[in-house]
Amino acid sequence: PVLSSVDPQYEHPQQLWDALRGSGALTFAHHSAGEPIPTNWTVPPDPELEPVTEVVSVHGSSEAADSPGQVRAAIPGNYVRNALDRGYRLGLIGSGDSHDGHPGLAGLASPSGGLAALLTDELTRDAVRSTLRQRAVYATTGQRMLLHATLDGERMGSDMPSADAGEPNTELVVLAIGTQPILQIDVVRSGALVESVRPEEPTILQRISREVPSLGPDEYLYVRVIQADGGVAWSSPFFGG
Repeated sequence: PVLSSVDPQYEHPQQLWDALRGSGALTFAHHSAGEPIPTNWTVPPDPELEPVTEVVSVHGSSEAADSPGQVRAAIPGNYVRNALDRGYRLGLIGSGDSHDGHPGLAGLASPSGGLAALLTDELTRDAVRSTLRQRAVYATTGQRMLLHATLDGERMGSDMPSADAGEPNTELVVLAIGTQPILQIDVVRSGALVESVRPEEPTILQRISREVPSLGPDEYLYVRVIQADGGVAWSSPFFGG
């Protein structure tokens, strides 16, 4: 069934989500930080129907003020990172949004783009839907970069178990394979860029491993990979218990 955005029954996000519940549908906020239409983050995303959000598209990046290739007319405080700071548990995806008839290849018509990568063994509708709901996803600016990140062995997008009193640290492992040499791997934690790793010899394959403080309640951590041609990949966040 088609639910019209001009129907007063569905003019508020909560009305739309209530109508969609049980249908298998998902909703996604697009270009949330700025043009053409910014997201109203005062409305909490429905955890069942909106488990992920778009961090980048043909319109640019909505990640944060320090993100490469920002979306046009970005509104301070309205970035995806600000939404995570609100406590929203969202995976990160990229979308083409080019409307040019080349799904997954928005870069053909624009220098920017977006692509979603899913950590699944099956390319079925049920598997794709389940993977999105589990936030087992990452985003790129359109390049087919490979990104594998774990925190204490848990995959990206995971809700981390509470840390034991005797184990204050946890291990972050990042493996990135770019389509161009990788210049930088950033670690973002709870609203702040806490580390930038710049290899002495940029290559298409980079791996880092380090101990980081265990995530507390309502904390999050994700990584951002930047390669030589300006391509970027973002992992979905890990969330503290």
